[in-house]
Amino acid sequence: MKRSALKYVNTGVATALLSTTILLGGSNGASAESDISSQSSPSEIVIQDSVKNLVDSYVKIKEQKFVLENKDELLNKLGEKDFNIVVKQIEETNEFLGELDSSELRVEGNTFTGNLSDGEFSTMAHGVTKIKVYWSYARVYLSATTLRNLGAGLSLAGIWIPHAVASKVAGSLGVIIGLNTKDGIWFDYNFYTGVIGKKGKQ
Repeated sequence: MKRSALKYVNTGVATALLSTTILLGGSNGASAESDISSQSSPSEIVIQDSVKNLVDSYVKIKEQKFVLENKDELLNKLGEKDFNIVVKQIEETNEFLGELDSSELRVEGNTFTGNLSDGEFSTMAHGVTKIKVYWSYARVYLSATTLRNLGAGLSLAGIWIPHAVASKVAGSLGVIIGLNTKDGIWFDYNFYTGVIGKKGKQ
């Protein structure tokens, strides 16, 4: 299934690709590839923080995927519309997880985490490089060292992050990618809407 900001490609091992069509947070635009939902636009399916906070206690990790517990109780609390959005979001996240390299992921509490070492430059990394996958989004961290040595992009637990995406997010934070980059960055990516949400410096 095509996505506005996430496509699956087969290169021997399935790889998740964060494409250059990612939408920055707050944008309601859609790319030509967008067919996430034929009935809903990203602005209509965004899960509010209050809903996320409520749902958090109903989501558990079992057999390497997110599982929604006590569905009837949650349905009564959320109502049918928000409940269906939550169910679809979890399905999308589990599909995303299935395309990642599970050997590079570990369970931490109620999230999946994958790290990328900065190798010989680790003592001057200025931040960390990792991905944390929650039931409703992924938070991507890129250290200053990673940004300085980004090249065309990097693969993080099987997800390809192109230079153009990192550069656009960094630029919106006032961070210029180059030999003198001093700040790492982080950003949230929603699998369902194809939108980048919160972001900041490390």
